Amino acid sequence: MLSIITANASRRSNMELLRIIAMMLVVIVHMCGAALGLPAPKGDIASITSSDWWKLSVESISIIGVNIFVLISGYFGINTRWQTFWRFSLQCLFYSVGIYLVGWLIGIWQLDWSVILRSLHIYTESYYWFVPAYFGLLLIAPILNAAIRQLSQHQYLLLLIAAAIVTIYGGWWCRLPFSDRGYSTYNFAFLYLIARYIAIYIPSHSTPSLRLRLNYITAYLLFTVGIFVTSLYIDNAFHYNSPLVIGAALSLTLLFTTFSFQSVVINLIAASSFSIYLIHMHPLLWIRLKNAVKAAASAYDNPAFALWCVAVILIMLIACPLIDKIITILIRPLSDILTATSTRLTHLITRHLPRKQ
Repeated sequence: MLSIITANASRRSNMELLRIIAMMLVVIVHMCGAALGLPAPKGDIASITSSDWWKLSVESISIIGVNIFVLISGYFGINTRWQTFWRFSLQCLFYSVGIYLVGWLIGIWQLDWSVILRSLHIYTESYYWFVPAYFGLLLIAPILNAAIRQLSQHQYLLLLIAAAIVTIYGGWWCRLPFSDRGYSTYNFAFLYLIARYIAIYIPSHSTPSLRLRLNYITAYLLFTVGIFVTSLYIDNAFHYNSPLVIGAALSLTLLFTTFSFQSVVINLIAASSFSIYLIHMHPLLWIRLKNAVKAAASAYDNPAFALWCVAVILIMLIACPLIDKIITILIRPLSDILTATSTRLTHLITRHLPRKQ
């Protein structure tokens, strides 16, 4: 369906592949830190077990998935329209409520109206933290786009520097609530502005040099190592507003902009990749996946457990997009009706508003 809506209608497979990789990294983060828990050595290196080293390494590599998703949106730009709003809302709502109802119908869990009512609150009491944060970005994207059009490159750069100081010092270091560890619309807006700057002012490379790609790879590796090292000493190393997490995500995104290829299969999977998040993080499914991950981690050694995780991720990568194609067909008529109705109401209201003389 919509994998995070952008204004660019034609999908570039290099960036769509990055979108798929980002979602795989998100799943890995959930299987690692969210399911198994992470150590907090705070400088006590001697207390770290071999399992802890493994967890911190995996988390350091995979923590950039969410930021990459938002950077891709910013790179292409978000075109917020009624259709954008309804498609995103209906997709999230359908999975939030639909997974519960399907599970009840086939007898996996009991009917509970309080759970159903909570499932409707996708933008307020949502267990999908990403959904309200990204919805906020959808709402302010037209304002950000309008501001960007009015700014010179110099002014834009000054804005990014100021926003970086606020994000890193205020949000990450001082942990002020406006940024909330990067789980916020503010952090998404900051990433969006960075990616729009890249798309507008950094020229695309028709024949990128090997040196340029090596520079991006080196930067990505250095930032990733930095994430790992800082995780040994501080407890906010894996926050999404960390300068190292942002830097690693940005480096990998820039690397993928240097490639150019097309693949129908990649584009089809990427178009529904957001469904992987909505399905596996539904609370009634997530608790079962979490328990399965813990059981597998206890039953297998590290190499076998890694293979088990890869197999589960590959199953998600195949099954969830197939499910999403069916969901798209089911909700498209309602989305079209709501879009048409909202558009007519908007025209009706604006027609009766007083006009500037």
